[in-house]
Amino acid sequence: MNADHPKGIAIVDDEKSYTDLLAVTLGECFLNPIHPFTHPREFLEAFPRLDLGLVVTDYNMPEIDGLELIAIIRRERPGLPCLLITGHVDELATKDLSRLPELRGILPKPFGWRKLATEILRVGSASPRL
Repeated sequence: MNADHPKGIAIVDDEKSYTDLLAVTLGECFLNPIHPFTHPREFLEAFPRLDLGLVVTDYNMPEIDGLELIAIIRRERPGLPCLLITGHVDELATKDLSRLPELRGILPKPFGWRKLATEILRVGSASPRL
């Protein structure tokens, strides 16, 4: 990744205050542009125009859940890493996640910002601020 132009990080979560908090926190941690969205459809409309290196999405959202969103991302941009954040880890145990290789990690809510930052760095999609 070119450090002069790091790829963006999208955050998709239907809880606006949570999305705003993650956007501010990640903006302080990374040089990457942060793109917050509170509606999956809003994200999907903007998605073709965004130069992304990672998508962080909530699992439980109205209309399109996080796994459905990752499946759409997979069709449109195969290989784009995604992290799933959720307060419903137990529901995921019944899902076949192997069909979504773009899903690189699951973070159970609540989590600290350091855990999220570590996961973002682990998937190799970020330029940390020094």
